[in-house]
Amino acid sequence: MRILVECNADEAVLRALGVTKKQLLHFGGKGNVINRLKELPGTTGYRGRRSCQCPTARLE
Repeated sequence: MRILVECNADEAVLRALGVTKKQLLHFGGKGNVINRLKELPGTTGYRGRRSCQCPTARLE
């Protein structure tokens, strides 16, 4: 299962819960996560409660 995350903090939470880095796709911005979820069947999105700026986001 692939999980799309919005920022580094979201990624850290999921990694602490045992999700492997290989399962995560990092996107900067809620809109990017939502658009990608529409395009990729079988993916899950996670967005934490706080919004953050992610200048280091990787678009894959």
